[in-house]
Amino acid sequence: MRAVNMTLNSKFTIRIDLTILNLILPDVKYDRSVFNAAIHKDIVTKTTCLIFESGSVTMVGATSFKKAKTTLLRLMKTLKVFYPDIGNSDLVVRNKVWTNISPNNHDLPKSFKKIIESGLFTYVNYEPELFCGLILKQHKLTAMLFRSGKCIITGCTKKKEMLPFFELFQNLLE
Repeated sequence: MRAVNMTLNSKFTIRIDLTILNLILPDVKYDRSVFNAAIHKDIVTKTTCLIFESGSVTMVGATSFKKAKTTLLRLMKTLKVFYPDIGNSDLVVRNKVWTNISPNNHDLPKSFKKIIESGLFTYVNYEPELFCGLILKQHKLTAMLFRSGKCIITGCTKKKEMLPFFELFQNLLE
């Protein structure tokens, strides 16, 4: 399993005027009638920042904490020109998306039956007319299994939180 996407939060120590931010930074998109945050996409790290007037920043698309931190530092360096007193709180990971590809294809109807019979999951759904994968939930974790063998897990911030969940349904499918 490898992390392929992260959601992180931080907060600037000052409020940000998004209308002015939109005018001074060409790579920032802001239209209050569409969304109440300015959107900044870092082309180097491929991370997107949602910047709110309160100073809150939500980052999505980072594949590592290091890339997210780099994006935040680059953004702050740019903003320091206009907001010299800007600082930020710690960067906190809120969610990670993990993926794995099994060498074997999954027989989803058969897998669905095994998983339902186990009674180990709080939510199990397989409706191929609506979604091409099998969805499993347990507490705050969600897994999506696809016929190709691909698996996506979300709802946690650490690998040690995800692995027991992953191993539980992998063992059922063997």
